[in-house]
Amino acid sequence: MKKITLLLAVLFLGASALMAQWGKGMLVKAGTTVTEESGTTIYIHGGSGWTLLLEDDLTHNPSMMVNGDVKVDAGSDSVRFQQYLPKDAWHFVSAPVTPSRSWDFLWMYLYKFNENTRDWTNIFNDNHQALTMGRGYAAWNPTNGGSWPAAGDSMEYHGLPINATIDNYALSYAYSGGTVGEKGWNLVGNPFTVAMDWSGDSDWDLQNVDATIYEVDQDAFAGSNGYQTYNYSSGLGTNGGDSIIAAGQGFFVHANASGARMDFPLSQRFHRPSKEIVKGAKNDPANLLRIKLTNGKGQNEMIIAFNPNTVEGNDPLFDALHFPLSTSLGEIYATEGDAHYVQYWNPSIENHEIVPVNFEAHSNGVYSLIFSNMEGFDASTPIWLEDVKTGDWQNMRDNAQYSFAATTDDDPARFRVHFAA
Repeated sequence: MKKITLLLAVLFLGASALMAQWGKGMLVKAGTTVTEESGTTIYIHGGSGWTLLLEDDLTHNPSMMVNGDVKVDAGSDSVRFQQYLPKDAWHFVSAPVTPSRSWDFLWMYLYKFNENTRDWTNIFNDNHQALTMGRGYAAWNPTNGGSWPAAGDSMEYHGLPINATIDNYALSYAYSGGTVGEKGWNLVGNPFTVAMDWSGDSDWDLQNVDATIYEVDQDAFAGSNGYQTYNYSSGLGTNGGDSIIAAGQGFFVHANASGARMDFPLSQRFHRPSKEIVKGAKNDPANLLRIKLTNGKGQNEMIIAFNPNTVEGNDPLFDALHFPLSTSLGEIYATEGDAHYVQYWNPSIENHEIVPVNFEAHSNGVYSLIFSNMEGFDASTPIWLEDVKTGDWQNMRDNAQYSFAATTDDDPARFRVHFAA
């Protein structure tokens, strides 16, 4: 077995990406990818404070692919995974090393989501609570700590990377809510020190889990944007979401039945140093309409699409359920029965010529709906927007933007999209 020993008193590396820090350990600069091959062991020696630090710089996440082992001697520190958390905003995070504890978020707020009650538990005061690998958490980094000291701009997880698949991670489906969109939400997270690909590969072993993930980047809460979603069946996302799950990123998945579970597979790891969420998606297919909600300060987005390979009603492989985010500028989603969707797929236009679209404003003001990708429909297919509140109709092919005033007291059942004259 090959061994790589970090004994920094005698180590010198000239490369700018890997820097020896006298009396501290080794620093892996942000934007650098490190791969440890199988059959090797990285040993960290040198005493207290000697460590391997994986640096973040707000532009690139740390990216270390561990295929062998990482060990420390009894008197040394551990691997430190740095994560910048911009002030006064919520961030979905996940421990990429073990045994991470809530102590790593000193002077910050840290919450865990409980699916069975649909509420959040504050674990800020429980400094030594172990963070579960594969679980997501919500963190808040305050500018003003009040009676507590203000935290820094970044935090560091302390522990060792794992080099094994997490099998059979159980997901909850216990909430007593009565609708398809109220139960089954689980906040999970990437447990590795390298990005993962939400590819739909069988190695994820998704059992009773929808095909969509729901993420927020560092600007989503502060910028009034909604969730970024990505569906591996269609290969499409909303609000710029794609398949990349960055190291240390938490995200929601939706269980659709009891006994739901998933794996976090080694095979889906790959190097992609990135921000919290990587922007971009593949080209939209035919018969897919994007509707963007904006007020000039933020945005939210939904999709209405038609594909003969989808099924009527809730389709876990293609549909993405609406999951409200209180800090977004407002909610926009299609409705069918008591289900709400931000990606709404159906087999044919003929059976869905009228699609109800709900809107909920989080503050009074003027908003706009912007339609795009209409050229993907047959030129003979009308696309009209009906404003139920005002009685206005607009041919969106003639004018793709509709502006309107709204209040928080408005009936959510505000709009209908018509695919017929």
